[in-house]
Amino acid sequence: MVKRKRSKLSLSRKQRENWRVGFGDAATSRVSLSPAPTQPSATSAARPDIVVIDLNDDDDATTATATATATATATATATATATATASNHVTVGQARRTQSKPCSSASSSKDNNINSMNIPTSSETGNSVKSSQRSSAYVQHIAEACTLIMKDGRWQTYKPDTASRPLFQWESGDDLSAVRSFMSMHSEDESDESHGLSEVDEVFERAIHLYSRMYHRKGPWFDLADLYIRYYAPPKEVVEGDETKSEFSSVDDAVSSPQDQCSNTSVEHEERGSNTSFFAPKPCQRTPARRSIDGKNLAKHQSSLTLFFQDLLRLFSLGLVRTFVSEQECGAVAGKGGRRGLLSAEERREVLSSLGAKTSKPARRSLPSLSSGSTSAATTFPLRNEILQQMRSQQTLSFSSGGHGRLLPVIKHVNRVLMRKMATKVAVSILPPRGGGFRDTPRKAEVDSVAKAIQLAWESAAPGNAGKAAAPATLRLREAPLKSLRRVLRLFYIAGGGPGAMRGDGSNCWLSVIDRGLTDDRRWQTVNYPGLANRLGLECYEMKEHYHRSREASPTIFASREEFEAWECCVELRAFCDRAMELIELERIARRRKERDLAEQLDDKDVEDAIINVDESASSSLAILDFEANVLLTVEGRERLAKCLIRICFGRDWSGFKVESIVTTAVLEIEDAISALSNDRDADGFTSDTERILVAGAVVVHSLLKIRLRHPSRSSLALVQSPWLRHLSFDAQLVYMLWDVVPTFERRAHYGVAVDMLQTILFGQRLCEVDGGSLSINMRQLEELRIEPFILCLLPRRNRGKAYERLLIDLVHLERQMKKTSKIKDKKPNKRKSADSLTDGGTNDQLTPLCALGTALLRHAEATSTIPYCSLRNLARRVKETNIPQSCERMTLQIRQGAVDEANGWSPTTDTSVANSLKGDSDPGKGKRCAFVSHEDTDEIMQDTLNVEELAMEEYFHGRLPAEPEGNGPKGGWVGWHNEGGHVRGLFRILLFGRILSRPHDHCPHDRDRVFLTPYQRSPHDLHVGHSTVVRGFYDRRRAEVESFLSALSKMTDSSISDMVYECVKGRWEAHPDDRSRLKDRRLLNDARELRTLSMVAAALGGEALARIFRALSYDYRVWSGGLPDLLLVRARCQGSDENVELGKWIGEGFSKEKVDERSAQRQLRLLFGGDDEFLGCSKNSDSTLKPFSSNRTRQRGVQAAELPAFPAKLEFTVGGKRIRAESLFVEVKSHNDRLSERQEDWLSILGDDKARL
Repeated sequence: MVKRKRSKLSLSRKQRENWRVGFGDAATSRVSLSPAPTQPSATSAARPDIVVIDLNDDDDATTATATATATATATATATATATATASNHVTVGQARRTQSKPCSSASSSKDNNINSMNIPTSSETGNSVKSSQRSSAYVQHIAEACTLIMKDGRWQTYKPDTASRPLFQWESGDDLSAVRSFMSMHSEDESDESHGLSEVDEVFERAIHLYSRMYHRKGPWFDLADLYIRYYAPPKEVVEGDETKSEFSSVDDAVSSPQDQCSNTSVEHEERGSNTSFFAPKPCQRTPARRSIDGKNLAKHQSSLTLFFQDLLRLFSLGLVRTFVSEQECGAVAGKGGRRGLLSAEERREVLSSLGAKTSKPARRSLPSLSSGSTSAATTFPLRNEILQQMRSQQTLSFSSGGHGRLLPVIKHVNRVLMRKMATKVAVSILPPRGGGFRDTPRKAEVDSVAKAIQLAWESAAPGNAGKAAAPATLRLREAPLKSLRRVLRLFYIAGGGPGAMRGDGSNCWLSVIDRGLTDDRRWQTVNYPGLANRLGLECYEMKEHYHRSREASPTIFASREEFEAWECCVELRAFCDRAMELIELERIARRRKERDLAEQLDDKDVEDAIINVDESASSSLAILDFEANVLLTVEGRERLAKCLIRICFGRDWSGFKVESIVTTAVLEIEDAISALSNDRDADGFTSDTERILVAGAVVVHSLLKIRLRHPSRSSLALVQSPWLRHLSFDAQLVYMLWDVVPTFERRAHYGVAVDMLQTILFGQRLCEVDGGSLSINMRQLEELRIEPFILCLLPRRNRGKAYERLLIDLVHLERQMKKTSKIKDKKPNKRKSADSLTDGGTNDQLTPLCALGTALLRHAEATSTIPYCSLRNLARRVKETNIPQSCERMTLQIRQGAVDEANGWSPTTDTSVANSLKGDSDPGKGKRCAFVSHEDTDEIMQDTLNVEELAMEEYFHGRLPAEPEGNGPKGGWVGWHNEGGHVRGLFRILLFGRILSRPHDHCPHDRDRVFLTPYQRSPHDLHVGHSTVVRGFYDRRRAEVESFLSALSKMTDSSISDMVYECVKGRWEAHPDDRSRLKDRRLLNDARELRTLSMVAAALGGEALARIFRALSYDYRVWSGGLPDLLLVRARCQGSDENVELGKWIGEGFSKEKVDERSAQRQLRLLFGGDDEFLGCSKNSDSTLKPFSSNRTRQRGVQAAELPAFPAKLEFTVGGKRIRAESLFVEVKSHNDRLSERQEDWLSILGDDKARL
């Protein structure tokens, strides 16, 4: 008897019972009770050639699938399906967020189809506004940058009697296709909703959204299969077939199956008892039968493919993307192997087979050996482009009678392979999963049917004869529009980064925009865009509300387009310099690793004789401007670069000069400097070609800078009025590049070149030079030393102080080097003098030339305050100046009050402790940290080792430090943090943000337009300009407001200071409209979590100490934001009592026992506060001469999902009728092999003996 097959929609008795008791919820049940048929759209109803098919039932879907894939009428069906369900699939998806929640299961199938990229729906975000393509974070952050750069008055150029013109113009050769497209998508309101869009507008918005996603991904070539599956494919659904449904069928409808027989067999074994022998029969596992492609899912994919191809065609029509333009390009791209290759190894072999090559699976490569002289497998086995080689070696019959320059066609083979790959991926996504989520491999017939559906979707999307041709299988963003778009974004985000970030670190936009073809290192995909991070809720920028679009002509940043082009040329040079320094560091690491490996295999004597060869092929990837950097190793290449830079950087400003004569003079100077580096020797001292390329580029830049400083432009002279715009100054960028390359010359003992460059950086002229093998100093010029004000703006004060020190040290080394070369020796051998001394050979009545130079620089720095006071003291020590130097900085910040000279001056209060240090395999050398043994040896609190900071925290906690008695009260009880001033920098931001930081100088109405250049700034740009008598910095421009606030702060009580901190954070908390907005403000969340701790720290420091700290930070934030003591310790006592207050009960937060136990507090609490995140507009190592390298791990810190904390209660200083008094102590920790720097000593002096110890 044949049983009637039960329909999918019929329910068994057990299922109906489960449905009644709540197991059949419509949000979770796989059985649809009321399937809603797809309604035809107005477009499909108006066209008689479109037939709408209802694909709700499995049987009907199967029929429709067969019809769609086998008959010619399937074209109309596909078009109908695409049109009818367009509203269900119209999306490329909104911004993918790292914290986005999974879509709610209660959403309809329509919402699931729209949300193919894990987009938070309105029910998740709490916002009732419907998301659209226009409101995507990826679209809007680009659109905002393009709109502000093109329309803001700051970025316009003005000429007399002419209208304003933007920096980017079609007339100047800039392809603005992408820029204008994004400008049309810009919306001032982030929640803007697209209403009543036509079909053409919807396609345009989807296409631009797709372009924005491709822009942020690694390219340059994109596989259509990957784009479709990632952005357009409908979500994978779990579809149950008849076999699966048979498990839930009733007994009457069930049909006997092998699974049932296995189940009965296993029951019989259970009834006979368990058999534990090896040959015991095992229970049979039910394996679901293989499923075929579901017709309903195929129809959904076909409609999504139609939309996908429509968007691609729109991008092609806009000129934003392209495919291969030649067989040569296709072969070069397709044959490229490795992780960045377009094709996999198997796909490349398939293409080679189509080209007629004999392919075989390559043998397994062995690991590189040490004797081969390689450092990686990539250098041992260079990848060869076999496809391109096959195209060149074999030609078709039609090409054999022609010229020999023809190549074997390969585009059609690559397209075929990639389209087959796309069909396979779509088929895999359509196949329903089996047990455990496993999906079967599609059969060839199934892949063929999907391939036909893809071709039908292409024919329905492409107009006219275009649909008859094969669809392109790969594409890339077209170079000209992409270059213009990157230039706009680079200008926007460099301007917002400010003078605190003037070099590339791998995450900012100091990158090259010149397309390198196949050598593109894809660094643009590692950039952290502040606008995107802000819209995704990863970052919040407090200064955003203080930015206003400028519409006036006066606050322009660039006076002309030529000046802007010169700045862009300098950014390209900066990118070259950063890349070269990174490669040099990588080569150094590889060389040290190889030396270490050799030392393990050979004896020490053999290691000294061994030749260490490191692969230098990385230097071939270097490029400067539009040509390869290797040409800098030739005379012609250096001359070419010099001509290019001089013509770009001067142009019309030099109409009265003979450019050719200037170029000739510059080239002669460059070659003389290159010859001096070799010093008539076979070896120049450099370790690699990368170093030689960097040095040659620096020599060319130095020659260009000297010409610029001798003949300053209008923009250079105007820098004195706005010194915080040095990151947008051409000359300042040249100075920064030379400042970064000077250590390379010093390491290779080329002190003469280093001295020459430092003089140019500091003075713009030569004060001393090598003449006849000796060092000569122009004393008359030294006595009348005058430095142009604009030159003093090219470097920050702290960098200038370091440059002064390096100049004097290099002069000492240079003099010794010349004496050694000329065989000049003293009659009596003396011990080698330190490089710190400049008085060798001089007396009290007669100074040496070097000492005279140092004294003149000291007097000039005292009068102008162009270097920090700590550098001024260091300079005085080098010239053996006994009296303490005087400057306005010392008087304002009250540094070393009461001291007359260094011998009888101020000294910090010092606590000393003796501990057992651990000795490793080798003696601790310079730069190595010491490890100590804890004094506490109980099992429950014992730690393995302690560093010097942890040891000091342990000593102060248990009262062993300080050594002198603290009155009649008990000692110890100090707990705290090792964050080097993170808390005080945070309090500076919290208390001065609304009062000082966000308020520009009132006497200059255009300061706001120049200080706030973009909405995404961490600080006002003038915060990074220190005070001096020549340049008016942040403190001088806001002196009245700063001193008024600090005067009131110094008179406040501890409770009033705590309340002020609380009210400042509470005001920012209440300024946000809702919790969703607060979650985007990471700093606000951190402040709220530690608000009671911050209030207690502010109260413990007191008003006077806070006023002294804030005055120093306002005077020169770049200098005084660092150098603070290592430890900040706190404790609290009840007034009239000797017992310490338990901070866990009074404060809570990080002091509570749930967070840290009593003994490990000093190890855990120091991690509660992110000290590095409190630097405003700069990083901790921003002034370092070495380029800081960043990694993806470092840049992705803090991107975890944020939780909204409950806003804490105000901290009360009266508990149980007792008054609580908080105390604080700064501690600078030094081990026996370390010493205090001048800046650290000055900080201890500013804080005072009552607040700081050593």
